[in-house]
Amino acid sequence: MLALSLLSGVPLAVTATPAPAPAAIWLGVLLPEVRQQQRSERFEQKFPSLGVAPAGVPMAAQDDRYTHIRGEDLIQTVRDIVAISAQSKADGNTLWGRISGGPYERMTADYLAQQFKAAGLQQVAIETFPRAAQPWPASWDVRLIADAVYGADTRDYRFDLAFPSSDEHSTADEGSEAELVYVGLGTAADLAGRNLKGKIAVVHSVLQQSTFSHTAVGMPARLEKAGAIGVLTVMEVPGAVQLKPFGLHCENIPCFTLNQDDGRFLEEVIAKTASVKPARMRLKLKTEEKRGWSAQNVLGFIPGESDEAVVLTAHMDSFFYGASDNATGIANLLALARHFNRKGAPKPRRSMWFVGTSGHHVHDKTDGSYSNGVVNFMQRHAEVIDKTEFVFNAEHPGAQHTVAQRDLVTGEPWATTNSLENPMLVAVSNRSPALLKALTSAIDRYQIPVITHSNHYPVGDAIPFHAAGVPVVNLITSGTWYHSSGDTPETLSVPGLERFTRSMASFLEAADALPREVLEKDVRSPIKKAVQK
Repeated sequence: MLALSLLSGVPLAVTATPAPAPAAIWLGVLLPEVRQQQRSERFEQKFPSLGVAPAGVPMAAQDDRYTHIRGEDLIQTVRDIVAISAQSKADGNTLWGRISGGPYERMTADYLAQQFKAAGLQQVAIETFPRAAQPWPASWDVRLIADAVYGADTRDYRFDLAFPSSDEHSTADEGSEAELVYVGLGTAADLAGRNLKGKIAVVHSVLQQSTFSHTAVGMPARLEKAGAIGVLTVMEVPGAVQLKPFGLHCENIPCFTLNQDDGRFLEEVIAKTASVKPARMRLKLKTEEKRGWSAQNVLGFIPGESDEAVVLTAHMDSFFYGASDNATGIANLLALARHFNRKGAPKPRRSMWFVGTSGHHVHDKTDGSYSNGVVNFMQRHAEVIDKTEFVFNAEHPGAQHTVAQRDLVTGEPWATTNSLENPMLVAVSNRSPALLKALTSAIDRYQIPVITHSNHYPVGDAIPFHAAGVPVVNLITSGTWYHSSGDTPETLSVPGLERFTRSMASFLEAADALPREVLEKDVRSPIKKAVQK
């Protein structure tokens, strides 16, 4: 096992000015940075690493036809792309990363186009298109209000790692200040008899596999309707990280996320102060909109022997560092392009389009669409879509699986990784038996962790293709670090990313050999109006 406290990319402790004696502040509740430091010091003593390496390729090199696809090349691509996000942070952006339509996504597009050209792809192009206005959190302040009754040395505590989960509405300059009310998981039982009107609600969210699926999805909006003037969602994600997870939108009130350590501090303060003087918090948020931005897709092409086509896609935009989401997807896309266009490679039966897309995280309120880059590609290239037998879309491969646990005696949360990667959700939207067999055979051969049941409904960038009736092969996962600043290259399994990309090369070759009729193209529905605009 590899302890996450040892991963340099995921800080589990923060350097802070020495704090006063615990009993003198906040009724003795340990500050997050103090608890993090103590845990970091104790962890390796109590849970020493076994030194087990991540799972590698389960076959001898002479039995593997894809040894030219190397993990070190894949991780270098990831590091190159993550460096662009790091520059966004260094430049002082409050919403940082490869934000769709912004300059850092454009840098990513330029990088991918250069790599496509170096791989010898044809018709390499960057296609720009206008994107919807980008809500932008310009500044914020999340502050627990001190009172002398909590201890003589108690001072306001500012949650520096709090992050807006909804960034479309500003507060008044003075912010929103109110008493805190803890609502547990926000279930009907938790809310029974509680008066939230005029208060700031704190809700705890339990991860269900990842921060994409968690118990607080949709909860801030419901708490807003119940009268809360602000919502803080405590995510069970360890360490000194910021988070912008799925499903925490508010309409007209300030809403923020807290990591597990900040949240534990706040929850304990609420409990301790309840019998003394209920704790209060002040929330400030100033937002703006970035208008007039242009997003871009990057295209590359390998001609085939027929007029049939396969489209491979991966989105370029991300929040924060975005290593698994989705630098690994881009690395996989680029490695497959190099594989199929390498010297001596047989010409594919079907033409192959490689597309790095923009706008994955963008919701266009004018037409309700997501993944604007995919929609734009389909609109511009209807002739390609008409000849496409299936779309291949892989998102977030190679992230090492994180195991969150608690000490049975102290209740202290901690986390390690195991030797495998996050299991992937698999979908073959038209349920073609031949296509599914080709995919599962490649998965079995390279022992890719997957969720063993599927409704074959594709998600992520695959959604617009599926809505248009185009068959999609979709593999996606989202782990603990999804949409957080903890999503760094250090949380990836390099051998796992290598295995995944080799397995997908094997699958795509097998699929290319399948005759058109077994792909069940006739199950496609007509392209919808949203695509034909």
